[in-house]
Amino acid sequence: KIMETDVAYLYTDASIEDVLKLMKEKNVGYLPILDKDESVSGIVTEQDFMHLVAGIEVGASIADYMSTNVTTVGPDATIGTTGKLMIDNGFRRIPVVKNDILLGIVTAFDILRFLGSGEALTKGATGIDDALSVPVKTLVGREVVWTTSDRDVGDAAEMMAENGVGSLPIIDDGVLTGMLTERDFVRVLATSRQ
Repeated sequence: KIMETDVAYLYTDASIEDVLKLMKEKNVGYLPILDKDESVSGIVTEQDFMHLVAGIEVGASIADYMSTNVTTVGPDATIGTTGKLMIDNGFRRIPVVKNDILLGIVTAFDILRFLGSGEALTKGATGIDDALSVPVKTLVGREVVWTTSDRDVGDAAEMMAENGVGSLPIIDDGVLTGMLTERDFVRVLATSRQ
């Protein structure tokens, strides 16, 4: 199914605490906000919470909130294999690593853009099977913004906001040790408001 019909939502009189609690409980990255007439008034996203924290010294290190069990793929993994791994695990992005060196991050959007833009045809793909067999390294292009685990989460949010990214690889002593994503800022705020 393409569209979700059982969508969690709140009303315009909901507090930030209500939004944080429901997003965390339902494990969703957004919540539609309805007005009294049940019309969508707006949407609150994880990115909104990231921007709320950006530049503020929270007093908590990235290490307190980052995911440490990071799933990665090698540069020769196929787009199909990478996409399936993302779908099976609910990932929106996955780091591409070779010999413990982070080469880049591939997002679900990168894969969709590749498949939908005709770029697959310029890479020699003659059909969907060929397109899904293209190595994921062809999608790795832009420089990766990263930081270390000892930084404050407010600094991380600012870096993510300034660079327009939804995740931040955490590299300590030259090794990828974790990932901080927009979703983690829901936890940051939920924890700080308890």
